[in-house]
Amino acid sequence: MKENMSINELLRDLYLTTGFRFSIRDVNYNLIAGYPKDGSEFCNCLHKSKEAYNMCSREDFNRFNEVKKLNTTIIYKCKFGLYEAISPIYNYNVLSGYLIMGQVAKKEDFSREDMISKVAPYFKGNMEEITEKIDNIPIIDGDAITSSVNIMTVCANFLTLTNKVKTVSDNLARLTHGYLYENYKDKVSIDDMCKKFNCCKSTLINSFKKTYHTTIIQKLTEIRIDEAKKLLDNTNLSISEVSQMTGFSDQSYFSKTFKEYLGVSPREYKNNIEE
Repeated sequence: MKENMSINELLRDLYLTTGFRFSIRDVNYNLIAGYPKDGSEFCNCLHKSKEAYNMCSREDFNRFNEVKKLNTTIIYKCKFGLYEAISPIYNYNVLSGYLIMGQVAKKEDFSREDMISKVAPYFKGNMEEITEKIDNIPIIDGDAITSSVNIMTVCANFLTLTNKVKTVSDNLARLTHGYLYENYKDKVSIDDMCKKFNCCKSTLINSFKKTYHTTIIQKLTEIRIDEAKKLLDNTNLSISEVSQMTGFSDQSYFSKTFKEYLGVSPREYKNNIEE
């Protein structure tokens, strides 16, 4: 594959090779690209039923989480009998999106009558349009589906190796920085951030230090000290209360750290303000 191949070119070639629709979604499940542009006619018609749409959305959410947890391609059969597959895509070791293949019926187990009976409760007798869409569903040999999933996995690896699908903010260090500001009041750990951003410790630590020229723990402490100063400047809270509200494990440690950064203890700092 050409390294400079665009995402749309890749999805088009996948479609022309396999006959399946392929799409890419970001980590928030927003559509980035798809080929062909419009999704499955059957699914689009099915989702006119709010109940069916909600059920499919829950299924998609659960499957995305499964891929996120396993870090590998999965293939599955949806509740209406169609086969889909999802592969994870990474950007510099951070989960950045998903490559999706679907929706097709497998020749060996497809039953038109069974599918009609499954969708009937969602259309209350008005079955003409959805039945027409059922008749247009691609019916594929099981071996062809497996082969297409294998090709798809190779393409997902290509997208990962070329870092073509960017993370939501396209910057792990900025994501981490924002996380520290949002969570400085609570217990913060490197392990928790690695789980959140789907990356290893070395990637998280090195990307942050490269961008901010300090460690994650040092930055977290700076944020906590700055917030403590604001509380001491603008409130009548006790030293103990300020310590608790800024994420320090105990007042003694807070006072020690505060003095290391500012040269005075929190109490001395507060007294200077009051004078």
